[in-house]
Amino acid sequence: MVLVRTLLVLAVCGMAAVGCSHDAPSGLPAATRIATLDDVNSSERGYVDALALSPDAGFVATGERGGQIRVWATGGELTPVSLGDYRQAVTDLAFSPGGRVLASLGRHVEGALRLWRFDDRTWVEAASLPMGRCLALRFDGPGARLAVLCESEVLIVDVASVQEVSRVPNPHREVLTAFD
Repeated sequence: MVLVRTLLVLAVCGMAAVGCSHDAPSGLPAATRIATLDDVNSSERGYVDALALSPDAGFVATGERGGQIRVWATGGELTPVSLGDYRQAVTDLAFSPGGRVLASLGRHVEGALRLWRFDDRTWVEAASLPMGRCLALRFDGPGARLAVLCESEVLIVDVASVQEVSRVPNPHREVLTAFD
């Protein structure tokens, strides 16, 4: 329990895992302490259920059961920015490959997909789309499309128009629970 309470949320500069490909940097990656889990889990509305690291390691985002999303800039001031104040648990977070769009997925009452855009120094809610009972998010390689994993299907959303472009039904009887 003590180990869990003192575990650090880290933003890794460079590759997240050393030695995972031929392009991996030599030596250990540099890390920045953002907060302890005690600090992050101290809000009155819940614990962190989702964590995302931007591709360039410039931002770390956390999503809580109470609906709060916080984003830390790892290169400067370590005071988080709060995004919105919703009453839905945050199920998943994902940064676009360019790192300037953060997607959040909520559950319960709203079950909404929200897109947040980073505009110079501020995160702005760019769109909200009702989703239902969905569990996970993944951007495609260029960041133009977003796959949203729901229990019985995967929805493909165009990021620019925030419109659903297709649905891929689950061919199995089991409920979908994760991309990985």
